[in-house]
Amino acid sequence: MNKTVTGEDKDRNKIEMNISDLSWRISVYGIVTKDEKVLMISQNFGYSLPGGGIDLGETIENAISREVLDETGYNVQIKKIIDVQTSFFRHPSFNKDVHAIRIFFSCENGLNFQN
Repeated sequence: MNKTVTGEDKDRNKIEMNISDLSWRISVYGIVTKDEKVLMISQNFGYSLPGGGIDLGETIENAISREVLDETGYNVQIKKIIDVQTSFFRHPSFNKDVHAIRIFFSCENGLNFQN
């Protein structure tokens, strides 16, 4: 009997996934704040925090700096890790089942956010 976990598809529907079919995805996200505002980026599905997958051989600190810069054009100063989460989902771009580890960092920069 195959072991399974419950995950979500792109529409947030619950789906069963075979553990043997899962791929790892370790990713980092920056929570960049100024004056009680949070920097968000536009995605196909709405808005999200800037961030993404860690490349093989890359440190988590380099990954978060690279991801925030790539997605926003801003250099940030990393303050600390504020949360780590696990999730299981079907990656919409690759149609693969993923076991995700998400690391959230508190970051800052002298940004002028728009309302």
